[in-house]
Amino acid sequence: MAWASAVRLELQGIVSSVRLDTGSVRSVMGEDFVKTLGVTVAELQPEEIGLLQCVAKSPLKILGKCEISLKKDSKEISHVFLVVKDLTFTCALGIDFLSKFNVQINYSTGEVRIDGLEEVSLLPSSDFSNTENLILSVFDASSDEVLD
Repeated sequence: MAWASAVRLELQGIVSSVRLDTGSVRSVMGEDFVKTLGVTVAELQPEEIGLLQCVAKSPLKILGKCEISLKKDSKEISHVFLVVKDLTFTCALGIDFLSKFNVQINYSTGEVRIDGLEEVSLLPSSDFSNTENLILSVFDASSDEVLD
């Protein structure tokens, strides 16, 4: 079976597909989805973030940040997401999350291990259209490093 780089988790009580984006330095969430979740967007301090852009070199309009609870069954963790204007999907977990929670993705078995949530299943790629399967890789434009 072909797997998408996405899992289904409960975010602030709403079940959603969440992308695992190994090419993004930061976890991002769309402004519209944040409104759906009903969480407060906090201001970012200038030292918290530099200029972020997607791989296509277009800058991202960062509106602030929010802390979101992620839940699988009875296990729960929380993480801070950057809130992005006009994001074409709900959210993506970047390297900040993948490192913090020691995420291990196994495409052979379709399982993902996330510290604090344990085992989570990858979603089949057939659950997404071709356009939905596009992942937005976010990187720090002030650095020469681009994570593929």
